[in-house]
Amino acid sequence: MKILLIGSFRDSKDEGLAQLSKSYKNKISEMNIVKALNTNEVLTFKNIYTICSFKPQIIHYLTGPTLRSLFILQLLRIILFFNVKTIVSATRPYIEQSKLKYIKYLKPDLIFTQASKWQKIFEQNNIACTFLPNPVNIEKFKMLAVDKEQLRKKFNLPIDKKLLLHVGHIRPNRNVVFFAELQKSLAEDFQVIFISSTHFKADSELKNKLIKAGCLLINYFIKNISEIYNACDYYVFPVKGLEKRYYPQSYNEVGVIDMPLSILEAMACEMPIISTEIDSINMLSNKSREYPFSIFENSDVASFKRALGKFEKQPAKINFTSIVKQIDQDVVFTELLNQYKLLLIA
Repeated sequence: MKILLIGSFRDSKDEGLAQLSKSYKNKISEMNIVKALNTNEVLTFKNIYTICSFKPQIIHYLTGPTLRSLFILQLLRIILFFNVKTIVSATRPYIEQSKLKYIKYLKPDLIFTQASKWQKIFEQNNIACTFLPNPVNIEKFKMLAVDKEQLRKKFNLPIDKKLLLHVGHIRPNRNVVFFAELQKSLAEDFQVIFISSTHFKADSELKNKLIKAGCLLINYFIKNISEIYNACDYYVFPVKGLEKRYYPQSYNEVGVIDMPLSILEAMACEMPIISTEIDSINMLSNKSREYPFSIFENSDVASFKRALGKFEKQPAKINFTSIVKQIDQDVVFTELLNQYKLLLIA
């Protein structure tokens, strides 16, 4: 198949969408002819000529969708005389509520959804949708046969406490200020470990609050980050979810993609997850009998302690097999290519 991928292919080692786009490019290229363009470069004269010469059978927009991305796909479809199938991955959708009425005129052939709220909106506008989780390389992210103490010594992490890990950006819309209160409350027995991204500059006020509260910050790129996951005891994700009936007023109201990669990576490393309610994780878990998550309410330390207690009282090993299999990149990309083929013969 000849496939054009539009995404975020910039050279960023610890930015989620960039890594996701590259994984799509690398895996799909193994058995197909692929061209990849960055989202902000698609509509240059040079690249429009390249697209026309390439004559893709499928155009897959890997980020969004926004009204702009849907418009770009429709424009490319016209340029290619409608002889192409268009797909969007709904990694982090945002379309202003007042402009939703326009998406029925810009319908792609298929949207891969990761949140039931957005899937409902798209389906109400007669757009075909199917759930597809983000892929994880389970050869890279997995439980390691290495003693936790050995890994902790390697990264200078506390040995005498249980470690609560978070990986992400230090930005206000990710609710990371919660970790300051959490560290103060659990300081005797637990230590918050925060691996901050080098892609975005950390909010200095938030960073200082975390450090002052006693959180341990690591703000350099770690190549084998699965070792950090394996060194810690629990993965914590505190980003505030939006109410089911609430429509976001801006793109940045929630600072994460619909299916956060760090949660999936932690899960692949067989870490228990303590998280605020995430729509996409509910969709993933509904397909599995295992549920290695304990949910707590937004910014509520007491609620977090109750969620933590569920794991602490029942420390038996969780069976991750079924749920991890769903995010295995080989499984995800097999389904992806099947969907491509179904569109081409439709």
